[in-house]
Amino acid sequence: MAKKRVTWFRIYTTNRGAIESISDEKVGMALKAAFRYFGKGEVDEAASAAFDDPETRIAFGIFKQGIDDSIEEYEARVEDGKKGAEERKKREIQKALEERMNVHDIDNETEEEQMNVHDCDNEAELDKSEWEEPKGDGFAKFTEMFNKIRK
Repeated sequence: MAKKRVTWFRIYTTNRGAIESISDEKVGMALKAAFRYFGKGEVDEAASAAFDDPETRIAFGIFKQGIDDSIEEYEARVEDGKKGAEERKKREIQKALEERMNVHDIDNETEEEQMNVHDCDNEAELDKSEWEEPKGDGFAKFTEMFNKIRK
């Protein structure tokens, strides 16, 4: 795929007086040289032949300034677009990973939310002050505690 390039260039209206002071023929030659410069990125032999005349060289310099500024601005915008796309892609990947792993930020939870790990309808069922230490072996203690909680 061919590298994208800027397809336009500026001609500054602040330079109108200078352009008006040069003959149409010389401005036309300078404009044609500017289009060749814009297309190739360098001054070719056909353009340099037009620069024997100082007025044509001045007109070309005016056009060249707009071309160079336009290319520089376009390249800066392309670079900014790439950076923005990379940052957006990173955020999308991070979000997808967090959603996939079902990760939550424990630092932003209140202490009550961090402690609330049970799934009960009745908070009284978990009131530890009502629990008694069961007597007997380990399994008996477990079943006694389990039955007490179930009630």
